[in-house]
Amino acid sequence: ADLPAPLSPEQIEQRLREAASDGEAAPATNYRYIEPTSTAFDSFVDYVRNDEGRFLLGFPEVDLAMRGLARGEMLLVVGHSHNGKSQVLYNSIITALLNTNAHILLFSPDEPRELIAQKLHCIAYGRNGEELEQQIKDGNQTVLDEVRTASKTLFNRILINDAALTFSQMGDAFKEAQDYWQRNPDFAMADYLELLPGESDHNGVVAKAQGLKRWCKEVSVPLAVVHQAGRGSGDRHKPSTITAGKFGGEQEALAVLGVYRRRDDPTLSYVEKCYHSVSINVRINKNKRPPNRLGDFEYFICPHTGLIREDKFCHLFRGNALAKETPDGDFRPWRGDDGTPIPAKGPVFEEAVHNHLWGPYRLGVYPLMEVEGSPSCNVGWLAVDWDEGDPSYVHAVN
Repeated sequence: ADLPAPLSPEQIEQRLREAASDGEAAPATNYRYIEPTSTAFDSFVDYVRNDEGRFLLGFPEVDLAMRGLARGEMLLVVGHSHNGKSQVLYNSIITALLNTNAHILLFSPDEPRELIAQKLHCIAYGRNGEELEQQIKDGNQTVLDEVRTASKTLFNRILINDAALTFSQMGDAFKEAQDYWQRNPDFAMADYLELLPGESDHNGVVAKAQGLKRWCKEVSVPLAVVHQAGRGSGDRHKPSTITAGKFGGEQEALAVLGVYRRRDDPTLSYVEKCYHSVSINVRINKNKRPPNRLGDFEYFICPHTGLIREDKFCHLFRGNALAKETPDGDFRPWRGDDGTPIPAKGPVFEEAVHNHLWGPYRLGVYPLMEVEGSPSCNVGWLAVDWDEGDPSYVHAVN
């Protein structure tokens, strides 16, 4: 048989270098499905040092726990119907549009594009949805100019598709968005899981969750998915658990947020109903990001604009005292005959709130903020009277 050709000096040196490389494999540039694990650690270091690619939700406590949603990661937002799941993500989208150069792709077989556009505009510009419609009908030029300008500037960085697309079609839509913007989207939202094409039983829902997970990894985008809570997941006003999602799907997600509202609790007192009529809770039920922090966080949602605030409504009650309107239209601490502030609790408080809501006269009833270092109560925030609807409640925004 023919003897193998002797190695050249260059080949000998190359083999010696490979043998001295502490077991590191030579670059395998022709492999399709594997690559050295060292590249994963390189990506991990880059991922930690450069978090610009992660999408932040805009809720500080949640963002601190999750440290953002990276490309290829999926978030499930779970809750009962009409409890604010989509609204939480709409607020996240507006926060990103206003504070970053984020470009966002939204799939919504649940709501039409026009309704989503209206909700986003109301959050971004602090508009009452009903009033916005009426002003447009009346031909209010200022509002029309605002809407048209926003659609061509702020909202030119979000694309909304309200059809029920297959995963393949979603991939095509992603490519079209890339072509339209000449860049990659920074975030995608799907609202909601059960309405995607396919069966909506246990196997169907799990298959859709798995398909969305594969999709966001393939196109390399952070993805948030709205998921309905099952009927057996507990009461509407109670915190949802990690398994609250209808027919599952939580296994595929990096994190699961539960959204619920305590206003539906039948055991609430009158004052508590006033309080929770505008509260919304976001609960981290699952978080795979080390050290796996969980938590339940309460926020305030404006019933007119849909804006969810970082400032908790309960902070307005820190002063534990009331203020009332004076004849000149100003607000001053409400003090009793002995000069002490009227407390924001007890029968006097409840009677005052009741008179304001259902009495024959208008009465300003507003809690006060404590001012650190000050012995007295001071008005340190803006109070707004929202008395529309039945029943109506006293609300305030910081």
